[in-house]
Amino acid sequence: MDPSALVASVTGHATSVDVQQASPQEMTREDAERRQSLWWYLLLTGVGLLAIETTIANRLSRKEKFL
Repeated sequence: MDPSALVASVTGHATSVDVQQASPQEMTREDAERRQSLWWYLLLTGVGLLAIETTIANRLSRKEKFL
């Protein structure tokens, strides 16, 4: 077995020949913003659900009578 192939398979780094053959496409700014827009809405939804849950838990704890 070729030592450079072994190192590449263990470390996850491609050899120089593989990098030249299949270079990744550069992401444009618009593509990056489009991919992040979904996460923005999911984050806002999560914060909204947390606020709703906090409000409901606060109201329920006020109704419960402690000893």
